[in-house]
Amino acid sequence: MKKTGKLILSTVVVVIAAVSVVSAASAQSKYDSVVSQSIPSISSNFLSLQNQNAQLLESQIVEMQQRSQQIAQLNDRLRETTQQGDTVAIQSIQRQIDVLQNSQQMEMILMGSLTNEYDVATDMMLNFTRSMHDAYESIIRNLR
Repeated sequence: MKKTGKLILSTVVVVIAAVSVVSAASAQSKYDSVVSQSIPSISSNFLSLQNQNAQLLESQIVEMQQRSQQIAQLNDRLRETTQQGDTVAIQSIQRQIDVLQNSQQMEMILMGSLTNEYDVATDMMLNFTRSMHDAYESIIRNLR
């Protein structure tokens, strides 16, 4: 009887040890699966966000360059009109230049705010990634 009890007890201990090893290995594989699935999706989302912001900034730069060209053309017309002495045309061209310059200044302010938003989003994403990484490391340490 005593040998049977010891045999059962040792079998139970071995089974418990095996279950804990298997569950730790299973948890590690689940962790690896979660990490491999979530990190690429987070990085792909972040890359997509970066691409969208880059395209938006690029389109605004193109618009600003077009406005600068229009202002340069109007300045040339203003110079020619000034030589001719047409006061009404000078005032009209000057108003057009002012409108374009005001629009360009507003675009610069908007571009600055978009750049700031992009920086904030980047910082938030990096902080989130770091905290997620720290949480995963903590889970792994607790499993060991």
